[in-house]
Amino acid sequence: LNRNFRDPADSGAAVSADYRALESFLNPQTPPGTDLFYPLAAWHAMRRGFGTLVRAIASGQYEYPTGLFYGGAGTEESPALLEAWVNEYLQSAESVFAIDVHTGLGRRGRQTLFLEMRGGKSQPGRLGEALGLPLVVVDTKMRGGYANRGGYACALLRWLAPRHVDVVTQEFGT
Repeated sequence: LNRNFRDPADSGAAVSADYRALESFLNPQTPPGTDLFYPLAAWHAMRRGFGTLVRAIASGQYEYPTGLFYGGAGTEESPALLEAWVNEYLQSAESVFAIDVHTGLGRRGRQTLFLEMRGGKSQPGRLGEALGLPLVVVDTKMRGGYANRGGYACALLRWLAPRHVDVVTQEFGT
């Protein structure tokens, strides 16, 4: 579901060339422990660049159903129900604040707040001050930054345009 909020206007390839090149590494046919994942990850990062590796893995893909970050062949029930709810209950809102809770990124046991700015009108300094926590603005140019295809934050920005929408992704490092 994490990449199942795909924009119907997204005419991009179902999978990036980088993901396609790394598919057998990312989705090995052997059990964990016998596939030399960590040495191969380091080799791919040195060969292709760390940012390229992160973007290939995390951006989302729509071709390999058993692969990492597969966004689905169509919209699943949960995103469809959420979109219907947003359309029914939030269309009269002038502004919306949402939190998307995840585990994975960041230092183990610590939270990091990411702010999606694509198409948004957020003021990171003001929002971070209101929350009492610093925000990391999502930037595809930063080391490891990537454009999240089919993500919840982008869907909310799209569904509620032109309203003011702040979407913070709260990541708890694992």
